[in-house]
Amino acid sequence: MAWLNKNHLKLYYETHGKGPAVLMIAGLASDSQSWQFILKKMASRFNVIIYDNRGTGRTQNAGYPFQMKDLAQDALDLLDHLGVNRCQIIGHSMGGCIAQELAFMAPEMVHKMVLASTTPIMSDRNKSLFDHFIHGWESGIPQDQWFRELFYWLFSPNAFVNKKFLDAAIIYTMCYPYQQTLESFKAQIEALINFDSSPFLDKINTESLIVSGAKDILVYPDESAKLKSMPGFHDMIILEKAAHSIHAEYPEEFLDCIIPFLEN
Repeated sequence: MAWLNKNHLKLYYETHGKGPAVLMIAGLASDSQSWQFILKKMASRFNVIIYDNRGTGRTQNAGYPFQMKDLAQDALDLLDHLGVNRCQIIGHSMGGCIAQELAFMAPEMVHKMVLASTTPIMSDRNKSLFDHFIHGWESGIPQDQWFRELFYWLFSPNAFVNKKFLDAAIIYTMCYPYQQTLESFKAQIEALINFDSSPFLDKINTESLIVSGAKDILVYPDESAKLKSMPGFHDMIILEKAAHSIHAEYPEEFLDCIIPFLEN
């Protein structure tokens, strides 16, 4: 358990393993613990750095409002704090948006980048969907119902065949001691809907692997494919069984995609 203190923000982070540094950046409403499904295997090969973004987990004193570039600066400040001069990055969903900002702001810091289930800009459909989830939270629907509805957008149809998987995910989420607040959820969504990397995509030269789930209905593979315009684009892999939360539902398949890229 470790902390980075910067101005009004107390940022929680962990480091695991030895080897080349890999910073893993979580998505909307997720924190460092969302990487638990792949952490052990990643830490057997790399010096893995995970942390809680502003407004999630133990980094709750966020300061509002903030933009994606502020979230990217948090990551850069953490790397500086740890004495990391150059690393590889894995960003999932909103974490992939943060990674794009980071690679644009400090290209010398990023050796390679994995962008999973992400896009250069959120669709109008998703902006409306986020409003729907805010309204549901504000209206006081039961917490388990709210999470169940959210999970329809995150997991593949196979997850709903396995009732034990879904029930366990809901119980874990509801019992998690570091719940996100509604204020923080709104602030992250505000940063996400205002994010648009398309004006600077042609300046991202970092060698980048795009990973998408064929069954992702939150960020369609076609939306992720817009990232191919980056000069540093290396390859795009679409996992046929996966949906949005690739690393949580199909960790082995995800690792099989990214480890050869990161180690090559």
